Amino acid sequence: MFSKILVPLDGSRMAEETLCQVEDLARVNKGRIMLLRVAFFYPFPGSENKKMELEAVERSEKYLEKMAADLRAKGLEVSTHVRLGDAATEILDHAEKYATVVVMTTHGHGGLTRWALGSVVDRVIRRSKKPVLVIRPEKACGI
Repeated sequence: MFSKILVPLDGSRMAEETLCQVEDLARVNKGRIMLLRVAFFYPFPGSENKKMELEAVERSEKYLEKMAADLRAKGLEVSTHVRLGDAATEILDHAEKYATVVVMTTHGHGGLTRWALGSVVDRVIRRSKKPVLVIRPEKACGI
């Protein structure tokens, strides 16, 4: 059923907490895990934006490979993917093309922070054509 599991990671410990749940989901469904990182950088006027973009992608690739290595050591099939752009848009596009389910964690922002920054999770839930499993960080690995 959930043979292609997309897990967007933003580098936070909270996002990584979903991985133990994803391990179980992958085993039960004999599924493949796709780790996705939407790389970002802050361009500055007069700076070498292409170089900064490349560095952001390289950092993201290294991070994902570290996460993937841990999962592969447990016998799971894992691929890594790095994209550039708006996080929600890139997650939705990747899910539409390649995934059967998206598994994310919520950071639990509320009030003014959520209003000011928006929520990637909210945008993915509202616009996804694929099922989205949202895990609260404190529930992810029995914490």
